Amino acid sequence: MSEQNNEHIGTCPKCEAEVRGNERAFSCVKNTGRDSPCNFSIGRKILSRDITAEEIKNLLINRKTPLMEGFVSNRTGNTFSAHLIIKDDGDMGFDFPPRKK
Repeated sequence: MSEQNNEHIGTCPKCEAEVRGNERAFSCVKNTGRDSPCNFSIGRKILSRDITAEEIKNLLINRKTPLMEGFVSNRTGNTFSAHLIIKDDGDMGFDFPPRKK
């Protein structure tokens, strides 16, 4: 496994262990399977948009990313922009900018 595929990204918002990146996701090192003590993981692709290590580092530090463009709705196929956020329970979510009138 190359350095890039196991790079330290930040601190897990659920259990405070390390978050590392691999070829598919950014995951807590304690997330090792179904009965893991932690289930934190964010895919490298969310709704057809590639997610970078820098964006995840920013998310883990600030609990919210700058506005990110290029997500594609599974339901409608439309593209949209949103902020990735860490919710109070430590899971990832979206925060949408106000709709244009």
